Amino acid sequence: MNNKFKFWILESKLNKPKSIGKYKIIYIDSKKFRNGSLEKEEFCSVAIHEDFPKYIKKNEIFIDDNLSEPEVKEFLIGLKNRLECLENGSKHCYEYAIKKEKNDRLKHKSKMKKEKCCILNDYKNKIDVFYVNGKAVRDIYKTDFSQGGHGYVYSWIPKNQIWIENEEKEETAFILAHEYSEMVMMRDLKMEYEDAHSVASKIEKKLRETNFSMKQINKFTGKIKILIGK
Repeated sequence: MNNKFKFWILESKLNKPKSIGKYKIIYIDSKKFRNGSLEKEEFCSVAIHEDFPKYIKKNEIFIDDNLSEPEVKEFLIGLKNRLECLENGSKHCYEYAIKKEKNDRLKHKSKMKKEKCCILNDYKNKIDVFYVNGKAVRDIYKTDFSQGGHGYVYSWIPKNQIWIENEEKEETAFILAHEYSEMVMMRDLKMEYEDAHSVASKIEKKLRETNFSMKQINKFTGKIKILIGK
């Protein structure tokens, strides 16, 4: 591993697995990793070489150190199946692994918890922002849910809400700016998800290069109104 990348590699203090078969598990500071580039910003909770071939070796697995020990073990069920599938030269390995992981999660679902984060001064409606238990969302609704979401992508989130996972509180301002931008473009410009997500990711990347914080979030929502011409 090139030394210039080591600032986002952590020594996990919890009793988390260090390997799975021939694969070494590396716990990372997800905020520092995502801050690195537009490409790295797409890091979710876990990743392998096929996801980030420039940064992850073929025998490595990257895992967000914010994840609890029980959830790391659940993610590893999916990763184990995905890696075995890839080694066998099979197709659709990601989807196959997600199904396997989902089946395991359904056996011991976490209780859904919501905590009020803030209210956004949207120019159409007030948007309620909640912190949610990311593990519960992944157990109940979407196995690969990561960071945040809104009702214009996920039917199980009310249209006037944005959810941000508790595990990523340190990145709230960046995640919220992304989700709000994406939501407005889908709601008001009728953009498809992929297009809105691409633009929102570029906005998020610019903000990650600054000292943007939650103190500036409602000023930011006003700028989005101007940006889309409303």
